[in-house]
Amino acid sequence: MKIAHVMGPTHGGIRAHARMAAALQRADGQAVAWLELGSASGRGRLASLARLGRLARRADVIHAHGLKAGAAAVLAVRVASWLRPGRPKPRLVVTLHNYPVGPFWVRAAAAVLVRVAARADAVLAVSSDIARWASGQGARLVERALIPAPAPGPSMVESGAIRADLGIPVGHFLIVTPARLAPQKGLELLVAAAARLADRPLTWLVAGEGPLRPRLEAAINQDHLPVRLIGHRSDLIELFRSADLVVSPSLSEGQPVALQEAVLVGAAVLATAVGGTAETLGDGGQLVAPTAEAVADGIAQLMDHPEQLEALRRRARARAAELPTALDMAAQLKRIYAR
Repeated sequence: MKIAHVMGPTHGGIRAHARMAAALQRADGQAVAWLELGSASGRGRLASLARLGRLARRADVIHAHGLKAGAAAVLAVRVASWLRPGRPKPRLVVTLHNYPVGPFWVRAAAAVLVRVAARADAVLAVSSDIARWASGQGARLVERALIPAPAPGPSMVESGAIRADLGIPVGHFLIVTPARLAPQKGLELLVAAAARLADRPLTWLVAGEGPLRPRLEAAINQDHLPVRLIGHRSDLIELFRSADLVVSPSLSEGQPVALQEAVLVGAAVLATAVGGTAETLGDGGQLVAPTAEAVADGIAQLMDHPEQLEALRRRARARAAELPTALDMAAQLKRIYAR
């Protein structure tokens, strides 16, 4: 089987998921191609669209990841069929990873793109709300996608080394938030929650990069908040192991891989109840409303009651055994492609 994975201009969990799927399929003996549709205009974009057209004529399956890539793949397959009528069409699968949030124009553009992407042979949605969205736009076959986190290896650092390297004051409660610095991740909510906790002995690390960095830095510095933006980290798993609490203040989520990684190492997790977060965490974390007050109150409660924090760690370890694995994902994709 010739499988082509198509990506839009995206990073983070979507890219990691697609690369994991491609690697497993190569290991299974499949011929796998990879295409990234650039965000630049002009000649580079035309070249990538031309290559997508060639894939539409040659591949057995095109698996597009994300809304933009999904809409582009649907259009490419239709154009290829129009240019060469009577030739077999590739099966087309689109995985939708995010529900659009943000300004009106972002949501309006997404509303158009999803109507196109929904014409794929199958749509995999990372959360129930995205599945309902796709079904409402006419998708014929919709299924909940399995998005596993990579299995964590053993710790390679000594206990306390991460805290020492980052200069975390002794006795401080360490919170870690893994997030791209983008609107859907609720980081302005995080800043407001940190302001409510400013008189407590804590350090809040945000691991990630994105367009909101200047605005967040200004707010943090203006109010002297105990929040540090530490950028991309290759040792995120070790940060989770070192943290007292992993917090996700997102306004929108699919199946958050970073929270799965936290659960897999037995970290205590507090997250806003949005999108697929509740489906992902199950009983393995504490869910709160997506407001600064609820996040701050949840953190304060856990700081004041260490026994509740330890109970969260036990729940995370129990949930870890229930999370989907890479083999589960590979089996799902093989079944969907066959249909």
